[in-house]
Amino acid sequence: MCREVLAAQKRVLGRSHPATLSTAANLALVLPLQGKRAAAEELLRLSVEQQSAALDPDPPAALYATTTLG
Repeated sequence: MCREVLAAQKRVLGRSHPATLSTAANLALVLPLQGKRAAAEELLRLSVEQQSAALDPDPPAALYATTTLG
């Protein structure tokens, strides 16, 4: 379900929208439970990079991104 939501959000909201980035991070947290650790790590790294680029460098947005995803 997360994959479907993520695909739809990328189409409708764009790759750097906060909701899209949040869904990507949530998917990255679920993948290890399915034994897909490498895919989870790759997705989480990409999500953190995109959040860092998209968010205001001042707290609380940057603080939230680094504490929940870092």
